[in-house]
Amino acid sequence: MNGSQLTLIRELDIDGIGISAYKDDNHVFGGPYYYNNGNIISRTYYIWKQHDIYYTAYLDDNKLTKERQEELLKAFILAP
Repeated sequence: MNGSQLTLIRELDIDGIGISAYKDDNHVFGGPYYYNNGNIISRTYYIWKQHDIYYTAYLDDNKLTKERQEELLKAFILAP
């Protein structure tokens, strides 16, 4: 995934790992996708490098708070 095509919204540091958070406002990587009620599904994309491997996670903003998303990212990063 090429982050240069997304909108950078924040930078995080979890356990020494730098993580970039992005929005795909122009729907470069798909969509827009909608819930049954017609609302657009808003996603945050997280991109980071760990142990020479690039990772991407995207999480649903409508169902998860920013704090919960960061808790999940921490679990991903600290997993063996």
